[in-house]
Parts: sequence; C-alpha cells; structure tokens
Amino acid sequence: MTVLFLSVLCSVGLTDELYVPGQYPTIQAAINAAVTGDTVLVADGTYKGPGNRNIDFLGKAITVRSQSSPENCIIDCQNHGCGFYFRSTEDRNSVIDGFTITNGYAPFGGGIYCLGSNPMISNCIIADAIYGSGIYCNNSSPTINNCTITGNSNRGGIFCDNGSPTINNCIITDNSAGSGGGICCIRSSPTITNCIISGNRARAITGKGGGIFSYSSSLTIANCVITNNTTSFFGGGIFLQKGSSLTINNCIITGNKAVYGGGICALDSNATIINCTINDNIAIRDPGGGIFCDSSACPITNCIIWNNVAPDGSQLYPSTNLTYSCIQNWTYGGEGNIDTDPCFVQPGYWADINDPNIIVEPNDPNAIWIEGDYHLLPTSPCIDTGDPNYIPSPNETDLDGNPRISGTRIDMGAYETNYIKAEMNFTPKIINCNSKGKWVKVHVVLTDEFLPEDVDVNEPAWAEPIDLESEYIKLLGAGKGHVKLEAAFNREDFCAQITEPGQLEVTIIGSLTTGQNFYATDSIKIIPQR
Repeated sequence: MTVLFLSVLCSVGLTDELYVPGQYPTIQAAINAAVTGDTVLVADGTYKGPGNRNIDFLGKAITVRSQSSPENCIIDCQNHGCGFYFRSTEDRNSVIDGFTITNGYAPFGGGIYCLGSNPMISNCIIADAIYGSGIYCNNSSPTINNCTITGNSNRGGIFCDNGSPTINNCIITDNSAGSGGGICCIRSSPTITNCIISGNRARAITGKGGGIFSYSSSLTIANCVITNNTTSFFGGGIFLQKGSSLTINNCIITGNKAVYGGGICALDSNATIINCTINDNIAIRDPGGGIFCDSSACPITNCIIWNNVAPDGSQLYPSTNLTYSCIQNWTYGGEGNIDTDPCFVQPGYWADINDPNIIVEPNDPNAIWIEGDYHLLPTSPCIDTGDPNYIPSPNETDLDGNPRISGTRIDMGAYETNYIKAEMNFTPKIINCNSKGKWVKVHVVLTDEFLPEDVDVNEPAWAEPIDLESEYIKLLGAGKGHVKLEAAFNREDFCAQITEPGQLEVTIIGSLTTGQNFYATDSIKIIPQR
C-alpha cells in the first residue's frame, strides 16, 4: 500500500518553492534550476545587475512571485535591458506576479518583452521605461491582470504587434509615444476590460491616439474609463485607422483632447459604441469634439454625448447612425434620441493648472482636466429611456459592476441607476438667511423593506440643486417598519447658494449599503441674505 501511494505521488509530481536570495543569488539562477510547476519566491528588496534583468523564463511553466507586494520587490533595470523576456512559446502557466519593474531600456519592451509567447502578468507595476514600451507583445497574447503601467516614455504603455492580449483591471497612465501613448495596436485584437486609461500622450507632430491607437486591428473595450489623454493630431481618447474595428461598451470617455476627434476618431474604420458616456472632450481646430467617424458604419446606441467642444460638430461629426441616445443640440431625429440635460451628479471640468478651483476654457494652455462623477441624478431624463429591446450579454454589468438593467429599460450612458424613492421634510420649512442658526435639517423616511443597517451613515447625503454635502447623516430609529434618518447641512453654506427669494425644490440623495441610493424631494421657502 505504501509503495502504491509513493508511486501515485511520483506520477503526479511535486512542486517546489525556490527562494531568492535565500537559495539562489539571482532570479535568473532560480529560474534556471526550476522545473514545471515550481514557484520562485523573491524576497523584498531591489534587484539589479546581471541575472536580475533580461530575465528569461526559458519556456518553463513556472511562477515567479514576490513574497509580499510590488511596492516592496523592485527589479531595477538601470537603463540597461528589460525586466522579463518571454521568447520560447510560454503560455498562461508561465506567471509573473507582484513586482515593480522600472528603468527599462530596450528597443521594444523596456519592462516586459513577449515574443511568440502568452504569459500571465499579474499584480505588477511597470514604470519609467526610458526606451521601449512598458509591455511589448510581438506575435504574443499575454494576459495582463491588475497591473499599473505608468511613466513609460518612448513606446508608450503597451505595444501590440500581431497579438491578442487580454488586459483586465489595469491602470495605464502617464505614458507617452509617437502614437498610442497608452496602448498601441498594430494588426492586433486586444480585449480591454475594467481599465483606467488616463493622462497618456501621443507626442509626435502628427501623433495619433493619446489613449489608444489602432491600425488594422480589432478592439473590444468594456467597462473602462478613458480620460484626460492628449494628442497633437488625431483621436485624443481613441484613434482607429486602416480598416480597424472597435466595439466599446459601458465606458466613460471624458476630458480627452486632440486637434481632430477629441474623444474617438475613426478613419476608414468602424466603431460600434454602446452604453457609453462621452463628455467634455475637445477637438481644438477641427471637427468632432466627442466623436469623428468618416464611415456610416459607426452605430451609436444608449449613449450620452454631451458638452464636447469643437469648431464644427462639437458632439458628433458627421451625423451618423444614432439611436436611443442623449446628445446635446441634436436636430437630426432618429429613434429614441433626446437632447435634454442628462443631469450628472457632478460633471468634470477644465481648471487652471495653478488653481484647480478656477474654471477655464478647455483650449486654455494652462487647462488641466478635473474628473467628475457621471452617475445620473434621479431627475435624469436618461433613466429607463434606452433601447427597449436591448438584451444585455450574459454577466454584463454597468461601469460600477451592477446589473446592466435595473429598471424597466436600460439607462443611457455607462451607469445604471438604482434609486429608491423616500419621503422627506425640511425642518424648518422656511429659512431666513439673515437670522442665526447652524443647520438646515431634513428628515427622511425609507420604505418598509429597508432595515437600519441598510443605511450607509459613513457617506454624506447630497443636496441638489444646492450642490452641497451634508455635515452628517444619522439614524433616528425605525417606527412601524420605516427607517427614519436625519441629514444636516451647514446653514451658512446652504444660504450662500441662494440669491433669489421664494420656494425652492430640493432633492436629497443618500447611499445604502446594498449598493443602491435613496432620494427624496421637498420644497423649502428661502429668504436670502440682504
């Protein structure tokens, strides 16, 4: 029986952990000794020099992992080579997990170079490659999860040449390249989900795609925020060229800047844009502040396109196939389209770089982008007004990860709203702003299906149109099954927002621990300060 047991163990195989620097002086030395299924554990510290850069997996199905976190385990390439090199058909059983890879200098991948391989790259910070991209994928399809790719200044964040990488839950920020500052795709088919792509730059004189550049590629993008990317020419957020195709769903595209096509620019390409919020982008001298698409094959559905800026076609240029969307100053009809203020919680804005409290024009040379909150207020006309026949794909969510349809119909834009209506009363019902007092209070009663623990008292309530957070929100108890709350607003700040006397209708919005929000409305009579 014992012999049989040992035989089974031998047939299955046992894996080992190899320790750096405890057992092996360098990461490469440990990889050289590893066999299939082994894990190389790298202790906290900064690793430099031969054996700790240009690290080759040698085609092995092993895991190389830091023992704690990427902030504490650093591979410093010292401007000489890259961090890791995959070139021997490695697959997803070849894993890098939990490193900072910095100061790379290589012709292609300054951080990680994948050639004909498909490794798994997780929980890494890939930063400050002076030459070469953060990650270079040549005929490769790596899986890149939970990574921050930042400050890579030659070939951008991720460069894909004839590959199909999966990029999930990553932050790709402050990278630059001639074109494709954040992600550059040549004859590739990336899938990009749950990512933030921000502050990237295409810096060439005819730079294209500050956030994402696509040439003869097929892109699938979902549940991403693409914001504050810039280019010297085409496509501040996304640029498509030469027969590219894009399917983008449940995304926010805001605060991007270009000469031509501030948010999305598609030339000789197709873009299918669904459930997206495209706001506050700018084309400085040419058309298409929000979207420029030179093909009629650019269908847009369930989107909000608002407050974009361009000399011609501020929201969209030219007019295209648009249905069940909210678009500013839209006069071309189409099924289900509206042109009413979408009522965002707090739109972003362009501010002076020296003082974020000063709002400036988006083409001001000192303008910086301040990101907003593009959730919808309960009064939004975009709630339950999307395509009535829209059927979400399996497991499809909005940008918050909530079910894509929460009401009777899908909402327009990247977020579904899930508001619970409540009742409230102001105390007092008349506010004389010339008299003394500390608080303006509201008392809210939730419907009987909620319990006291469902109220998130750590999140302030919000008053509209006063644009003011509550100083506190607290439970008053539950009577006859109804949860009762009190929210208090600073009286001086409340009055400072009021200039005209009379009745003012105010909506209070609060948070529930269920992930929902409650709202309630009441009128208060205002006597403004003299």
